[in-house]
Amino acid sequence: MPDAALSAVLADVPVRARRRAAVWTLPGRQAATPSTARQRMTDILARWGVPDGARYDAVLIVSELTTNVVRHSAADHMRVTVRLPDGGPLTVIVTDQGPPAKPAGRVNESAEEGGRGLGIVAGCSAAWLIRFPGQGFEVEATIAL
Repeated sequence: MPDAALSAVLADVPVRARRRAAVWTLPGRQAATPSTARQRMTDILARWGVPDGARYDAVLIVSELTTNVVRHSAADHMRVTVRLPDGGPLTVIVTDQGPPAKPAGRVNESAEEGGRGLGIVAGCSAAWLIRFPGQGFEVEATIAL
């Protein structure tokens, strides 16, 4: 049995938090890309044990963001990143590798098919932001667990 002094020292040593992350590249101009992104996200988050509500939100966010790239970008490919440190939050990032362009949120008429993607991202996330890394753009959404 370890002595009390050693036990006290060991109790004060921080345990390195486990950080789970996955990154993958997808084609930018293929109609099947959002479906592939949804399936990969679903599989990864299920394997990580992410609760159903957060998993649903993350899958919806990746679907909307990859659809935006397919529909509105000239990018040949995009990168999807998902991170989950112990204790959360879950972070989803979609990076468009196309020519510089600013995503445009818009108010749409109720009968319009599109124009809701960034609003859905905002509604499903605790916080979100857009970055312009030089080429294309990157949207990051944070999802509370």
